[in-house]
Amino acid sequence: MGALFDIDAALKHLFSLGPSSVMDRAANGVAVRELLNVELAAVLKRRVDLLARLYEESVLHVEFQCRNDARMGKRMGVYHAVLAERYGEVRSVVLYFGRGPMRMPRGMATRQMTFDYELIDIREFDSEELLKTGRDTDCVLAFLAARSDAEFKKVLSHAAKLPADLRWRAWALLVVLSELRPLPRYVKLELNRMDTRIRLRDDGLLMQFRREWMAEGKREGVLEGLRSGLLGTLKGKFGRVPGWASERVTAGTRVQLNRWIRKAATAESIERVLGPRG
Repeated sequence: MGALFDIDAALKHLFSLGPSSVMDRAANGVAVRELLNVELAAVLKRRVDLLARLYEESVLHVEFQCRNDARMGKRMGVYHAVLAERYGEVRSVVLYFGRGPMRMPRGMATRQMTFDYELIDIREFDSEELLKTGRDTDCVLAFLAARSDAEFKKVLSHAAKLPADLRWRAWALLVVLSELRPLPRYVKLELNRMDTRIRLRDDGLLMQFRREWMAEGKREGVLEGLRSGLLGTLKGKFGRVPGWASERVTAGTRVQLNRWIRKAATAESIERVLGPRG
């Protein structure tokens, strides 16, 4: 089950659907105002998992981890430095969804600096309490928080009672994310049956998700190539590329990037390519 799908993509899709108790906890109870572009400065060639601007104007950075990473503290430290330079106040959180016990450092320390972030295991949440919120996102997260056969059954029963469109979306995500859990036989059988039913549906919801994720990945691959090419040209012609220019290139659309690439061939300054700073 779920072999065709990327777990990270499923988690990003899940958290983009709407509010959840897990995001409430990660944001210290402050409501999310909007999701932000997750791509960092081009020099890093990395994308973070989730960025959200909160209503108090700070920015929440969330990374999804499905396995323990001894270098997590250093990774988060690098992310935090880049994000803080761009956004100012940033709250850094790692959400752990792995099978085994969580064993990761909660920060990093060198002779000259110390950095801490919040590390949250999804199993810290009570699956029944998540179901009580009535949020569709929390229904799927309750499945990942479940610890027993009985709790898994309650989540499946709850998902089966959702309105049709929401029910199929929840089932599709449960099928994909079930690879993160050692499941009891009853749950495996039920998910196998649902997987078959979903794939046989006229709209092919799982396949629809896969097409959307693949299309998004393809678009991002094209954009990344355009960004890299443009930044390389700017650096070759003008030397150091200032931060504001890198940010503008990172945020540029495909149409803008193609236009800037054409301008870069003959422009006498970075401003002539990208427009004035500010």
